[in-house]
Amino acid sequence: MSLPPEDERGTEPNDPVVLLPDEPEGFFRGRGPGWWLVVVLLAVGSVTGAVLLLRGGGEETAPAAVPTPSRAPSPREESPLAMAMDSLVVRLRAYRERKDRFDRGRIGCDSLAAAYQEVDRVYLDVAVAFRQRSAAADTSGTERFDRLSTVADSVYRSFDATGCRRPG
Repeated sequence: MSLPPEDERGTEPNDPVVLLPDEPEGFFRGRGPGWWLVVVLLAVGSVTGAVLLLRGGGEETAPAAVPTPSRAPSPREESPLAMAMDSLVVRLRAYRERKDRFDRGRIGCDSLAAAYQEVDRVYLDVAVAFRQRSAAADTSGTERFDRLSTVADSVYRSFDATGCRRPG
């Protein structure tokens, strides 16, 4: 701090002395050598937060992990059952994304119920195709059907836990 020059103090001996701070020459003057580290950390944190927000905030534990669609289907896998299972995987992922948005308060029960209804509709198609294939003594796809049934069941339980009314 600096004192004003003698001639600016006033003429009366009882006038108070006003101490003024030195004027900084820039925003970061006098901030110390670590100010740039704080700026860099804030920038990195902001970018990381934005990426996590866009990705959905990390891994979700419920409903159960959705199996991936078959990668390179052989001609035998081009069956109605394989196609229905792949369609179910897509619907399960869509439901999981909507459930995440619902949990964050971004969508309401109507949007979540629509995704639930799609899972239910496609799961019934898969069950019918699986039953027809099993009736023909072809048990291929049983393991995948069992996994998808487990995931679909977790979707049903997850939806019921929201308190939303099931679509009719």
